[in-house]
Amino acid sequence: VHHKAYKILERIQRLASLANQNSHIGAFHVNVHFPLLRVVLGCDGNLHIHGLEHLIQEMLSISRMETGAVSKQEAVNLSALVERQLDYSRDLMEQRAQRLLPRITPGITVNGDASLLEKAVGNLFSNAILYSPSGAEIRVRCAVREGCPVLHVENTGVQISEEALPRLFEAFYREEGSRNRSTGGSGLGLYLVRLILYQHGAECTIENTADGVRASVRFPEN
Repeated sequence: VHHKAYKILERIQRLASLANQNSHIGAFHVNVHFPLLRVVLGCDGNLHIHGLEHLIQEMLSISRMETGAVSKQEAVNLSALVERQLDYSRDLMEQRAQRLLPRITPGITVNGDASLLEKAVGNLFSNAILYSPSGAEIRVRCAVREGCPVLHVENTGVQISEEALPRLFEAFYREEGSRNRSTGGSGLGLYLVRLILYQHGAECTIENTADGVRASVRFPEN
């Protein structure tokens, strides 16, 4: 797996060099025809090593997820996991002058792999924070509805076009405007979220609300 991922990234580096050396390729051509290249080029069009490092980690995680079902099954305290991920995200929210509004019901558990669920929840939080403007509210609710654990992550101040909503979980897809290169994302975050949750029998949907965007996760009944 590691060998294949690095081979792919070697090709990306060659494409990036070609794009930088040939201005006639153009930003549109890169965005449409080379999505892998797009995610590792900064807004200045130059190759950034940290983008490659992040991309390879995401690719390796995806490769592991696509090879089969979750091998580790244990009782995971979802409430505590959400609280931990919120603690990790507080500094970034403070930097962006965003307000956190959590409503976490304690003691909610799900079955699965805690490390994978941490990554999925962390990616949802990162998306909410990074794609919201300064001063936005980040509303997080973890509860039980009709016997099923649910997690809602809502961010205010931005919405997604109706055309883009069905494509948000596609690999490398990023909506023009709010979800673009300037956020520094790989374009794989939500794709990985969907893979992880699918392996846990959970489903995730994203919809516009009156004043923002809400991601909703519903786990199977314990």
